[in-house]
Amino acid sequence: MNGREEVYIRIGENSSIVIDGDFVLGNGTKIFLENNANLYIGGKKNESLSGITKNTTIMVKKQLHIGYDAVISWDVFITDCDWHKIEGQSSQEDIFIGNHVWITSGVKILKGSYIGDNCILGTNSIINSKINFENSLIAGNPAKVVKSNIFWSRDL
Repeated sequence: MNGREEVYIRIGENSSIVIDGDFVLGNGTKIFLENNANLYIGGKKNESLSGITKNTTIMVKKQLHIGYDAVISWDVFITDCDWHKIEGQSSQEDIFIGNHVWITSGVKILKGSYIGDNCILGTNSIINSKINFENSLIAGNPAKVVKSNIFWSRDL
């Protein structure tokens, strides 16, 4: 994408990344998988492109699923773990991102998040829970459904 930032991928022992179709990794993308971690990315299926624009960080302790036709804008952070132990709390919870989800710039998706199909995540939103709605605009801190019955397409 005409930038100079390197793409960095670190895969721990017994870990796997599955990319099921075409998926673009933009400049400055960083992906870290701990030992025994799994990252699934659905790739392009119905849209003209699926991928990450720029400067996104993905950190996986155990399990992260990103569905088909995901569009991830710049400066997004996704992690399934706190990366520190907090007494009395689980430090890791799997993340599920459905098919055809548009993650706009600056979004943070934290442990235990579940995002339904065909959603848009609003700029700078923080997702830290299960949002069991589809075709929704989700935004805020903490994020919530702000509009239902939306339909989006990458192509203008």
